[in-house]
Amino acid sequence: MKLQSTILFYSALNMLIVFSTFAQNVPIIGNAINTQFNVGTGRNYLLFPIDDADINQSQNLTVTAASLSANISIIGTNYVQGSKMATVSFTEKNALGSASITVTCADVDGITQKEFNLNIGNFYAKGNRFKLYDIVFWKYETPVDQQSLLDTIIPFAGTALALPAGSSRGSENAVVVNKTALTVGLSLFAPSAVPAASGTHKGSGYTTKVEGIFVPTITGYYYFQSSRLIDLQDRCAFGIFKDENFTYGTNSNLLGRFRTVEDNKGTDATIVYLEAQKPYAYYAVNWVVFNEFFHISYGYIGTSTASGVSFINAEQANIISPLLTTAGVTRPNPKYNAADLINNIPRVSSLTLTRLEGDVIFPFFDKTPPASPTNLIVVRKGKDQIELKWNTARDIGNRRVKSYTIYKNGIIEKANIFDKDTVIVIKNLIPSTEYSFAVVSVDNAGNTSELSNILNVETYPTETTPPSVPTGVTAALVGDMSAKITWNSSTDTQSGIYGYRIYVDGNLYTPDTLLANEIILKTFQPSTSHTVEIVAIDGSGNASAKSTPISFTTLKYNPETASPGIKKLRMNIGLDFIGKNMGVGINGDWDSPTYYESASIALHQELRPALIRWGGITANVHSYASKSGTGTVSNITYARFLNMAKQLGCYASISVGTDNNPAIDWRSAPAATATKFIEYLNGTSGAESAKRTAEGFSQPLISGLKGLIIELGTEPWGGSNPAGTDHNADGFDSYVTYRRWARPLAVAFKNAPFYDSTNTFIAYSGREPRPEDSYGLTQTMLGKSQGNTMDATDVIDWISLGGYMGGNFNYTPDIDPGKTELDYYKNGIQKVYNNLLGFRSTSDIDLSLWNRNRPYFLYESNMTKSEYAGRFGQALVLADYYLSSMKEGVTFPVVFQMRGGEWGIVEPDGTRLPLFNVAKLINQYTKGEILNTTGSSPEKIYNSTGTLVPHDPVSINAFYENGKYKVVLVSRDFENDFQVQLNLPDGKSFATSGRVYSLTNSDFSSKASYIDSADIAVNDSMIVSVPKHSMKILVFSGPILPNIPLAMGYRTYKKATSFSVISEPDITTENTLSTPASIEFAANIVPASTPFNSVKWTVTTADTIPLEKFEGDNKLTLSFTECFTGEAVNVTVTGTLVDNPNFSETKIISVSPESNINYEPCIASPTKSANGLNAKDIKIFPNPSKGRVMIAGPINSKITLSDATGKVIHTHNLSTETVSFGDLNKGLYIVNVTNASGAVSKKLVVE
Repeated sequence: MKLQSTILFYSALNMLIVFSTFAQNVPIIGNAINTQFNVGTGRNYLLFPIDDADINQSQNLTVTAASLSANISIIGTNYVQGSKMATVSFTEKNALGSASITVTCADVDGITQKEFNLNIGNFYAKGNRFKLYDIVFWKYETPVDQQSLLDTIIPFAGTALALPAGSSRGSENAVVVNKTALTVGLSLFAPSAVPAASGTHKGSGYTTKVEGIFVPTITGYYYFQSSRLIDLQDRCAFGIFKDENFTYGTNSNLLGRFRTVEDNKGTDATIVYLEAQKPYAYYAVNWVVFNEFFHISYGYIGTSTASGVSFINAEQANIISPLLTTAGVTRPNPKYNAADLINNIPRVSSLTLTRLEGDVIFPFFDKTPPASPTNLIVVRKGKDQIELKWNTARDIGNRRVKSYTIYKNGIIEKANIFDKDTVIVIKNLIPSTEYSFAVVSVDNAGNTSELSNILNVETYPTETTPPSVPTGVTAALVGDMSAKITWNSSTDTQSGIYGYRIYVDGNLYTPDTLLANEIILKTFQPSTSHTVEIVAIDGSGNASAKSTPISFTTLKYNPETASPGIKKLRMNIGLDFIGKNMGVGINGDWDSPTYYESASIALHQELRPALIRWGGITANVHSYASKSGTGTVSNITYARFLNMAKQLGCYASISVGTDNNPAIDWRSAPAATATKFIEYLNGTSGAESAKRTAEGFSQPLISGLKGLIIELGTEPWGGSNPAGTDHNADGFDSYVTYRRWARPLAVAFKNAPFYDSTNTFIAYSGREPRPEDSYGLTQTMLGKSQGNTMDATDVIDWISLGGYMGGNFNYTPDIDPGKTELDYYKNGIQKVYNNLLGFRSTSDIDLSLWNRNRPYFLYESNMTKSEYAGRFGQALVLADYYLSSMKEGVTFPVVFQMRGGEWGIVEPDGTRLPLFNVAKLINQYTKGEILNTTGSSPEKIYNSTGTLVPHDPVSINAFYENGKYKVVLVSRDFENDFQVQLNLPDGKSFATSGRVYSLTNSDFSSKASYIDSADIAVNDSMIVSVPKHSMKILVFSGPILPNIPLAMGYRTYKKATSFSVISEPDITTENTLSTPASIEFAANIVPASTPFNSVKWTVTTADTIPLEKFEGDNKLTLSFTECFTGEAVNVTVTGTLVDNPNFSETKIISVSPESNINYEPCIASPTKSANGLNAKDIKIFPNPSKGRVMIAGPINSKITLSDATGKVIHTHNLSTETVSFGDLNKGLYIVNVTNASGAVSKKLVVE
């Protein structure tokens, strides 16, 4: 009745007002945009249009709201006088059902009422998030960092799941078969169901992953188990977290987990205690090689251990129960241990699970709206358009802001505005009309923020008077390729100034109207004259007359001086050969029959690979016997692979098997197998040669090839690692074991009849280009031990290294993706620079040990981070890496891989990704001898932390082949265009025309790339524009150079001209030290730019004096901090340049024990152990370190890392032989190692 009385009162008032003012119009209330709301979200608002309906008359409105619904309560209304929209704020009371709100709007003309019917429902996102991955061999449980082939939300049972057409996983449908299952049940790809010509190969593996949020409706115990129609031959896993966050990698946040492994070892069930209405994140993963049927069942089993859990014995019940009830009293269980919940729980196939009613499974669960955008303002307006701008909003829930929605007069004007776009132009408006605007932010879960400030604005009227002519036009700053132009603002009294148009040499320079009254005109040619005129545009679109023209002349080009808005570089091209560009190779699906079919061959012919590779971890399991002769699986043999390389006219690489569990022939009889292998592929007689002939290849294959690289395994550092990093390289517990298998095997190859030494090369399988990133493996692989005959001879030709640029194995995450994709690419360029230095460091090791400087082979190379897989930015970083690495002795950078997963360079539908086009252009247009080049520029590039990367801002490369010159420019600066001047060799005649090939995209995040070509004029000092995301190749003719064929992997460098050893303190004035003391020796090498500048330090002294040595950056630090007695002892230090042993110098110092009588380490030495644990058992590398360090010691030892004050920084229990620490600050650290045999300490220096 109270509400009805109010209505009658307003009605009476309205009649009186109408009678006395010759009434106009009562207010209008429009329909609400959204009337659906989620339970449990608390505060909400109802948005609707509103208008006083009176033209040319401003009236105040009063807006009120009321509701009789029990499940909501009104907070208030929000209305700004003059606005065309209003909101009602209310609180939902966590109760499902319908509700209504009555809105009353009144002005002097009368009142209007409107009832809005609302629905308070469950969280709207139903189902699971389903992901499909190419198989990930080394990921044991959760492929967090991998790019999925499919990422979708499956709502409920019976939903067909369309897979990417033509993908390596096929085009069949997966069907959700059980609504009551927690995750989806999937029946995928029975081998018999895969069409033979579908582009897949039968039995190919994949990983499925389901993520979601489980919200129980009852508090109590829940049982989770896997369900299978056939025996699970591979791995599946399930985990549920303590809250709604997917905190992978931290078991501390796991509430429960199970995982099965091969041969059904492990467990497939778990029990957890869950609270009603609380969200819990869960995942389920299945790693499949053949057809599987897999889902997780869940069930509620009661509120106490006595209900529904008879299958658990009393001890287990006590452990899994956080609370115990005894004699009616509930209290915490002292035996409860959450960690035990991730241990084995027995599977009970006969358990009857109680299903929960209602919706309990969600793909995500976020009911918190993001923050509202702020400061919505008018940038400028006209008669029919308005430009708006607002401040970026931030999500305050669990998912980031995804987009913005603009409302005009309470109605959606534009939705799904990209989250980085906070400026928009609203067009097609009516002149002299008032509008109300507001903006909201929307997060990834679909939550919408409250409105920004409501902005009321009126468009200008239509008028025809032009604005004033711009004056004071000035060329304020003129450079060699640009000029800054300024002018005085124009005026317009009727519709204001909307902007300016700029004309250069009579042509419109700016397609869009410029708001500011200054501009930098770019990309002029040096020493050229130009004229500029300005036109003002008012809000009605009227244009002023052109301003008085001004003229200027650009300066002569100088890359060392700044030019407004222009980034410059000069490229100096020499005529000396410094290396050889053989092109880029490709890893393919060599173990699939379709690899050898016409479609695959055509794809390879388009790519023109310099090499095809039979390799990857899967190659490690194959014996010679299983891949030679007739009767092999799918007729896939080494000979068939080499024949394909012969068809393509390229090199071939074959990685031999390494599996030792059980031992294949490459491990059980390596020498005999090597002999058979060579005869099989290149013999003209014998049983093995007959096997090849029986396959249909009568002629020797190696001699008919460009060349063959024999890789001695792929990544043989995995061993049999229970953590899932087994690379099928069982038996290589260390690289000592590996090298003692590899070196005799190489000898056997070379001694085999029919071995062709002219085009066959044998390669080690190493790890990272930078030795410090390989945890000592490089030094060990190339090392030698006195008295061991297997170490005495090293006839291996090449060193094979991984060419990955971070994110590949998750062992060395060098590239931090930072907060943005741009940071990722900046750090990628840093990684390129580091790896180029790493090749030199590896050569230093090779020179010091064997006096050899072997070529490198990048067996697999890519830049992997799943978020950015296949992007144009990645392709540019890799283009730089491939071309630059060739100057450091890399024979073939080999891309991993043609198809499949995050590394594929061809999409399942056949789309060529940017890296495919990079490799294609390099192979087609850049092969030849590498010419020496230098660059000069005032510009610098930096990584994501602002640290200088000492690289040219553009990768500059030049090649020569048969009178053709090929200049390749690749942008390293992802934020700025560059103008590059080519400085051709003096006194030489070059063609006046050529052709340019461009690979571009304005968006580095795109998976598209565009190839274009055009004729160009060629001249000395010509300017080439290099956009911020581009690669350009210029091809033109020039002088014929002497034919000096270089060997593959050849590189030249500046050699040292002088060498000396200096010390601090300077022992030329005082050569006596008293302990405790330290002294630093350093090498002074001229020129400092010599790339191979490593120094070998030799220290000799009497055994009576303890000392510690720290080496790094061509420095040697000796620390005398331990006790010794007796007379002073001489210490001899010799520094020798690795690249030239003739450069050597010796220093002698005298160390006295006199001052160490009361020195504390004399009482308790920190490096000696009075027990069975020896300091020599502990290895720290690198030491000194740059912040990352690996510590090796006996298994089952405890490592404690403390700083100089004794504060413990890290502790770790060694379950394997090594552990790594990162991000250590500069300083001195003590490494303490303890185990059952005793304790020992060593020092660590971080520079």
